[in-house]
Amino acid sequence: MEPRLTPTTGTDNAAASRGLRVVQALAIVRGVDPHTPVGESPAQARPNRRLTARRACHLHVLYASVQDWRPATAMDLSIRGCRLRLGEALANGMALTVQFERDRAGGDALRATVVGVVAWNRLEGLSYQAGIHFPQDSLELARIIDHLD
Repeated sequence: MEPRLTPTTGTDNAAASRGLRVVQALAIVRGVDPHTPVGESPAQARPNRRLTARRACHLHVLYASVQDWRPATAMDLSIRGCRLRLGEALANGMALTVQFERDRAGGDALRATVVGVVAWNRLEGLSYQAGIHFPQDSLELARIIDHLD
């Protein structure tokens, strides 16, 4: 249950200050910038990552944060992001490079290398899963998505 705030009179500045701090703390817990002007939605500042359809897949991919390339499995994929199953925890906000490869019947493979940012990370069973957001579209990645079964 959230605490209820009651208006204070101008004579009680300490109580008003405490009330303002409570409102700011609740806003931060909810993920809202307490300094956002009234009438302006904080969601307007963030891109909506759910606008593009995600496709379920099991693609073996490689990712690198600094220098090491490590294997992972893409569990779902869209032009704006993917969900990876991997063997380590990744920090939110961390920049990654992800390499995708999809074999085609004709013998030549489709490849895409995309730069992304870790949006979330959690432990599920014995492995970690991470949501990766791709800030920019990739034509090569769109081709891979088109060839998913």
